[in-house]
Parts: sequence; structure tokens; C-alpha cells
Amino acid sequence: MDNYPGAGDKAAVDADRRAQMLEFVHFAKDWDEYMYTYGHMGEQTSEMANGIRLAHLRQNLAKVLDEKPEDKDFLVDAYVKKIANVQIMKRAQVNGEQKTADLQANISQLHSVLARGSELLEQNGGRFLFGDDLTTADVFFLPIFRMFGMASPAFFDVVWERHSALKAYWER
Repeated sequence: MDNYPGAGDKAAVDADRRAQMLEFVHFAKDWDEYMYTYGHMGEQTSEMANGIRLAHLRQNLAKVLDEKPEDKDFLVDAYVKKIANVQIMKRAQVNGEQKTADLQANISQLHSVLARGSELLEQNGGRFLFGDDLTTADVFFLPIFRMFGMASPAFFDVVWERHSALKAYWER
């Protein structure tokens, strides 16, 4: 948005809605897509997916430590956090009360994000969240549909029923 703003970002900033757009971006980013995705996988499938992801993260961390790029400290911190999150995600892989509770809390948060997106579409009356052109907020929001589409395709029906403005948005 700051370095390569598109028409939608420019229009939102010109309309003094930059702060609102960034607020939505951070709100959408707070939803834990991994909890949702891995929570809907079986234990064996999610263990394999997490194992592959963890191996790649560790390889990339080793590369950063070896090559020492200019932004080494930032990258090391990011990789360490991602590796820690993968370890935490093992909780989402084990069937039981904790997984059920965590997944329900995650779905509730997801519906909050979807409801806010639906409200923005209704308020702004455009094709996208902040008007007729794609914005940075849309770039953070649209992948959410892909996540639940992959993990739980039947969830689309629930979403369209609860957040009616989102169906036409997704179909565009």
C-alpha cells in the first residue's frame, strides 16, 4: 500500500480511510489460519504438513544465519516465531477437548472477521471492501476464503448464510 499503491489504495487514502483500511488488515491478520486449516485435517495429514513446513523454515533460518544478509536480525526473529508457531500448532493436530475448544474459538474469530468484511462491503457499496477497486485490505481478506475453502468446503454455505454480502464479493 505504501510502496506500490493501486487505484483502490489511492482512492481509500484520498478519502481519508487509510487508518480504517489498516485497522481491518490487522484485524484480519489476527485470525489464525493455521489453527483453522490444521484443525480440520486429520492427525496424520497435519503432522506431515507441519513436518514439511518446519523443515523448510529451519533450512531458511540456517541460510540466513550462514549468509548474514543486511536484515539478518529481522529474518531470524521472523523464522524463530514461525518455528515456535508450528510447535504450538501441534495442539491443533491432536483430537480431544483442547483441539475442539481451540477450533471453536478460531471459528468464532473467523466469523468476526467475515462479519466486519461484510459490513465494509455493505457500507461502501463497491465491488471491493473500500470501493470499486482492489485494495491492500482485500489482499489480506480474500485468502481467508481459500483457507476455509480448502479445509472445509461446506463452510462456504455457512458463510453465505451468515454474511450475505460476501458471496457476490467472492464470486467477483
